Amino acid sequence: MLKATRYTPALLLLAIAFFPATTQADAGLVECADGADNDSDGLTDLNDSDCECGVGTNLFENIESFITNPSFESYSACPTSYSQLYTCDDWQQATSATSDYFACGAETSWGTIFGSFPSPPDGTAFAGSLTRSDYVEYVGGCTTETLLSGETYTFTMWVAASTGGSGYGGDSSGEIQLFGIPSCGSIPISTYASLEGSYDLLDEVTVSLIGGAAFREITFSFTPTADYEAVVFGGANDMTIQSGSSYNYVLYDDLTLNTTRSFGETISAEGECETGWILTGPQPTDVDFQWYESGVAIAGATASDYVVPPDTEGTFGLRVDDGLECNTATNVVTIDCDADDDGVFDYVEDLDGDGDYDNDDTDGDGTPNWLDTDDDGDGVDTADEVYDGNLGPEDQDSDGDLIPDYLDQDDDGDAIDTIDEDVDGDGDPTNDDSDGDGINDYLDVDDDGDGVDTIDEEIGDTDDDGDPDYLDPDADDDGVDDGVEVDDGTDPTDVDSDDDGLTDGEEKDLETDPLDPDSDDDGLSDGEEVQTWESDPLDPDTDDDGLSDGEEVLEVGTDPTDSDSDDDGLEDGEEVNDLGTDPNNSDTDGGGVPDGEEVENGADPLDEIDDTGRYIGGWACSSSPAGPSGSLTFLVALIAGVLIARRR
Repeated sequence: MLKATRYTPALLLLAIAFFPATTQADAGLVECADGADNDSDGLTDLNDSDCECGVGTNLFENIESFITNPSFESYSACPTSYSQLYTCDDWQQATSATSDYFACGAETSWGTIFGSFPSPPDGTAFAGSLTRSDYVEYVGGCTTETLLSGETYTFTMWVAASTGGSGYGGDSSGEIQLFGIPSCGSIPISTYASLEGSYDLLDEVTVSLIGGAAFREITFSFTPTADYEAVVFGGANDMTIQSGSSYNYVLYDDLTLNTTRSFGETISAEGECETGWILTGPQPTDVDFQWYESGVAIAGATASDYVVPPDTEGTFGLRVDDGLECNTATNVVTIDCDADDDGVFDYVEDLDGDGDYDNDDTDGDGTPNWLDTDDDGDGVDTADEVYDGNLGPEDQDSDGDLIPDYLDQDDDGDAIDTIDEDVDGDGDPTNDDSDGDGINDYLDVDDDGDGVDTIDEEIGDTDDDGDPDYLDPDADDDGVDDGVEVDDGTDPTDVDSDDDGLTDGEEKDLETDPLDPDSDDDGLSDGEEVQTWESDPLDPDTDDDGLSDGEEVLEVGTDPTDSDSDDDGLEDGEEVNDLGTDPNNSDTDGGGVPDGEEVENGADPLDEIDDTGRYIGGWACSSSPAGPSGSLTFLVALIAGVLIARRR
């Protein structure tokens, strides 16, 4: 794989094996350039064996020349003497030293001067010029196209030497030189001397010509540094001269000048993916052009060049057709803008924009980003972290930090590197979804789905159950999801936020306040009420006896769930607050009568004597103080009672 200019994406020049190649297709059945499957065989255009073209055959040999009348065959009059190149159409003597035109068999008349001539390669006419150190003739003319600075050109011509006569020709060797003339109006140039040093020497070719030998082809190749409207050529003034001759003499025929890309049978490419490519095919004349992508015709691509839009990949080929036969170029061009197939074009991975792709290595693993399938080394292939190639950070930036995911080791901004969110440890973070919400942990800001962002949760394990808090929806195992605790204001890492002996989950079930250890403000913690006394943590006086639960437990020692702790018929609150009796003693004065009964009958539950003096078996007695008279009265009454009973 080759890297193009500026470390541009790889450009592959492949053999034409991409296309089938035999003979002309049956035009009545299959159209080779319509982008359709004409015979319904599932194959389109050049992919269909019924559409066959010769590969690089004679159609590509017909190249237009920027030289008018390039074989000197057209003339306005037959030359009657040498120094008459002006009789040849579109040619003139390029300098004051005049070149010669051979046509209409004139060369046979001048044999004594030039000797004999080899047969020209194209037609019957040709031109010639002589050279000596102090006298140089040039052949030249205006070009049909301005030769542009920076473009590369090829100029082919056929050259030979005559056998030599009485002064001109014979064996000679040295350089044949080609000069660029800025303005067509500069010809003819008024000089007899060499042009070297006066005009731009575009190229020179060393030849060794044998007088009378067949014409041979030579090639000039050059890239102008300025624009030119004309060219002139001729032998250098130091070419060797055969013994017995006065001048070196060179013959010229069949001239072809065009851009170098027009020669040959291959497609060339120039450009880069960011700005687009220009594909240039061979440019034979009198043919129709059609460009293909993967063998399928590209609609409207019918020029000799094809501009591939920026950020476009594909394999491109060219076909030419003269109406009788078709040829395909001998190669195809494959443009690959993403060398590592990671979904990001290579030039985008040139992060510092210096044109050198090899010095950008985000994860420092020694493989530059443009060849690294995991640019940030987070365990997720870059291809899985981008939506499309050639995109900016906004196109997939999961955490919105303006760093695209494929360069961000913490894609979701949860303070945990992607590779650390490979929960099952299989080396693939893309298959771990702890909360089952369809979002992989490395892209999920709340991995456990508990309502608390991962970044706000502990990396450690609060409840020691083996799961880090950011993967445990109930980090303290109190029965309440972390997110709910955060909303409630409780601590998701503390099982009992108010330290009252009840977990936050238990309090949520009981509807007590998990942030208030004594929800009913009765002096007992919620946990103490529930776990020890079984009193109601939301009711300060669970038994409604007039004493708060805390007073009963902490001050009086009564049962907060029993309104009459000593079962004497009096509520604990009445005994403490109103009577002053002991709510834990049913007979506070020890007189043998329960406090409640005493109160009911008007006795004093705090006076033992009153109990025995006024109540015996439930009968009412005198209220007189005890004494002898009192005793006597009591005895009389008793006897009377017994007598009455017996009489009955």
